[in-house]
Amino acid sequence: MSEQEPETKQDQLAEDAADLILEADDQLRQNRQEQQEFLDTVAEEEGAEVLETSCNLIGDYTVDLRAQLNGELMDKMGRIDDRLERIQSNDARAYEISDTADEVSQLLADVIDDSEWRKDTFYQAYRENGLDPLGVMLERAFESLKTEKERREGTADGFQQK
Repeated sequence: MSEQEPETKQDQLAEDAADLILEADDQLRQNRQEQQEFLDTVAEEEGAEVLETSCNLIGDYTVDLRAQLNGELMDKMGRIDDRLERIQSNDARAYEISDTADEVSQLLADVIDDSEWRKDTFYQAYRENGLDPLGVMLERAFESLKTEKERREGTADGFQQK
């Protein structure tokens, strides 16, 4: 009997642990569902604006742009802007130049509304021509998006004044 008793206690402990794990898993699932419902509500009521416009990227290359003005985009732009300032003031480390080129390449690929324009295309342009052409393309893309945002706000203001 004494041999079965520890086994029974171990079985009970294992069963209790399994119950606790299942309970914690259910609670985690509920928390995630509540969080997603909250995020969905925010998106429905106050969602980030999506801008669509076109841009002369470089030379004769005009592309369609599509960007959601959300925190993720703003964070990326902030990081890139900070790195570009350090690069221009010669305070950047060597690896930051290629990291910046990588981020700019990805950002351009993300905002250009055409799957043919991929990150590796822009990164290759950096490898062959340096960071300056990427900076020009990024500046043009975001200037076009800014102009579209201002146009929309002007249109909205025009409707509000009537």
